[in-house]
Amino acid sequence: MLEANAIVNGCYILRRRVGEDSFSEWWQASAIFVASNFLLRFIKPGYASDELRTKAFIELARKRITLVSPAILSLIEVDRFGDRCFIASEYGGHQNLATVLDAGKRFSVEHSCRLAIELAEGIGTFHQRGEAFGVLAPECIAVHSTADNIDELKILMPGYEPFFNLVAEDREEDYKQTWGYASPELKKDKPTDYRSDIYSLGVLLFRLLAGKLPYGSRSGILVRSRSASPSHVAAALARRAVPRELTTTTVRALRKNPAFRHDDIMAFITDLRLILDARRKAWMQAGEPDPIADLATLNLKKAKADAREIVRSLETANYFRLLSEEDSREPLEPIETMETDDELLELEELEADRDEDDDGIATETYVDAGYKAALERARVVVPQVPRVFPSAPIAEPIAEPKQEPADFLPVAAPLSPSSRIRTIIPAEIQAEIQAAFPAAFPAGTQSSGTGAVEPQASPPVQAAASRKPAPAGFIWRPSAGRPEDVAATILEAVERARSGMGLVRFIEEPAAGEPEAIIAAALESTRAGAFVVDLGTVPKNASIAQLVALVERKTGSGPTGAEAQKRRRSGMSASCVKGLMAKASDERPLLIMAHGVDAVSRSGHRLFLELAKQAIHAPLCVFLFFSPGAVPSWHVLSALDESSPGQLPTALLHS
Repeated sequence: MLEANAIVNGCYILRRRVGEDSFSEWWQASAIFVASNFLLRFIKPGYASDELRTKAFIELARKRITLVSPAILSLIEVDRFGDRCFIASEYGGHQNLATVLDAGKRFSVEHSCRLAIELAEGIGTFHQRGEAFGVLAPECIAVHSTADNIDELKILMPGYEPFFNLVAEDREEDYKQTWGYASPELKKDKPTDYRSDIYSLGVLLFRLLAGKLPYGSRSGILVRSRSASPSHVAAALARRAVPRELTTTTVRALRKNPAFRHDDIMAFITDLRLILDARRKAWMQAGEPDPIADLATLNLKKAKADAREIVRSLETANYFRLLSEEDSREPLEPIETMETDDELLELEELEADRDEDDDGIATETYVDAGYKAALERARVVVPQVPRVFPSAPIAEPIAEPKQEPADFLPVAAPLSPSSRIRTIIPAEIQAEIQAAFPAAFPAGTQSSGTGAVEPQASPPVQAAASRKPAPAGFIWRPSAGRPEDVAATILEAVERARSGMGLVRFIEEPAAGEPEAIIAAALESTRAGAFVVDLGTVPKNASIAQLVALVERKTGSGPTGAEAQKRRRSGMSASCVKGLMAKASDERPLLIMAHGVDAVSRSGHRLFLELAKQAIHAPLCVFLFFSPGAVPSWHVLSALDESSPGQLPTALLHS
């Protein structure tokens, strides 16, 4: 029996149980005569009882015990303890990668590339010896993390493939988390080679980027016979704003026919390095710190860095300099919580089931179809614009624009006065804005070739003095009309909320003096009959975590216990808004006010979109004050016409 202080084979003392995976229990141990820590993985009884497969597992371990790589957890010995087989490895506080991924997280583009490269280099060690690894599932990967930053990951040898056929079908989750990473040829008992490992890496890369497997959550035991749908993979990554080049690399790795995948592991690594290097360069050219140049990452490379790499790594001193120059700068978080969207989840379930991989269709064609499907959901016609492949020079000034740190996604760089053009709104952001503010995009609008929303035809703008406030619009500007009109519309909006027709509105900060006093008086008059939450001026670059914490502190609506755990699984914004809805009623609608919303992070911006979606049929009013100026292309306010500062596109001025 395994228990603390038990002595294993006269060599190890078990200290404590530190986790498990589908196939083994993890125990921290120390040697009797040495203070070093070891990881002992004891194969679970249900698998250890199969003598034939246990023998195959032990033989595989002994064959691979001499393999050494910075990306592989050194295997010290494999032996038996009673009726249990165990593997001894070095131990440094590692946990299983599956525990991180099962928490419903996804990684930034930069960190996904970095982790996939590290794993691929480890797999390359096996290939150099003339053998394939097998199935590289998260169960076979140990990680060391600090908060949300994985600073080290190692491949666990020998691999659990000998036990795969023993996974019971009624253990559906274990079944998916093992067979889901196996290549189609292995699932059909066909010959496998190095390209089978590339398929496993492709599944891992997709899960890092999308937070889920590429088969659909209801696939169940069907993953045993199913290959990933290339069009679904492309569309899912397109909806998550993954760069097209990285989407292409992922789809290629996941092709059903091995001949359509990368030729070898180095081709896969090269693709990822080109993408990662181009994005890191864009970050630093934009004056931001290198997103993966933290100390732990540098330490990860030290064991295999030559003199040239060490010199290059000195450039990352800019990372620490930039962080020290501005106290308010947020660290670049590599992991984010996935947002829930029931409609999107259902769409992707159907999508994952529908399309099989067809050898007659090229990878690029699948990628095109995936991006088209993502755009069709947005109901906005946007022509496909070819992207510059990462190996090509980055065009200036907007081909690789400045990126907003909190979310690792492209942000429009401010343009010089001599080159001001209409803001280019990415199609996936148009979809979010259109869903949250449907009245702002009336029927008859379509996208221009630049990606900016253009009206097909619209009446001339009325004179500012005579234009009536339009409750259906989503931006009110005292500079484009009388402050009295804006104040009257605020009062009208609160009254409409009493009948369950709430709204979220952006309001330009009024000028000091009489305009400011008029709007302040209107807001003050609503306090008697509403539950008011005044967030004040939100922090610059406020993330969704900061905004949610601020709202919960003001309202006392923070979840505890099981509800807190549920929020971590389902996403912050949806859970926060649900908590807020409990505070609202027709008799006393909820009124939220905030200033400085033009400067929030992209993840913080999602909270506003979620509020807008929920407010339509709820007693909720949200008034968000902004200051005119350049904003990132993903922000609702990017709908302002940059060619005429201070003006909105006419499609947004009329309901």
